[in-house]
Amino acid sequence: MYIRDEDLWAVSRLWGELAEFPAAQADEALHHCFSRLAHLIGAENLFWVGATHDPAAGPRCDRLGGWWPRAVRQLHPNTQRDRLLAEVMQHLKASIVDPHT
Repeated sequence: MYIRDEDLWAVSRLWGELAEFPAAQADEALHHCFSRLAHLIGAENLFWVGATHDPAAGPRCDRLGGWWPRAVRQLHPNTQRDRLLAEVMQHLKASIVDPHT
C-alpha cells in the first residue's frame, strides 16, 4: 500500500491540531477531526464506533466475542440513520448479530 507524502503530512498536521485542543473540548476536537478526515478522503460523512472488550465474556456469553459498542458518533447526524443505529444497538444488546456486524 502506497501513501503519498502529502497525505502523511496532512495527517501529521491534523494530529498536531488535535493536540492543541484542551481536554474539556473533546467534542469540538472530535468534530474537527471528522471534518478534516472527511475532507482528506473526499467523504461527505463518516462515523466512529467506540467499543469495549471483555475477554472473559467469550463467545459462549455473547456472539460478539466480548466486544460491545458503547458509543457511535457521526460528522453529520441524520434522524433516519440515528433511528436505524438505535435499532442496531438494541439488537447488539440482545446479542442479535447480523452479517454487517
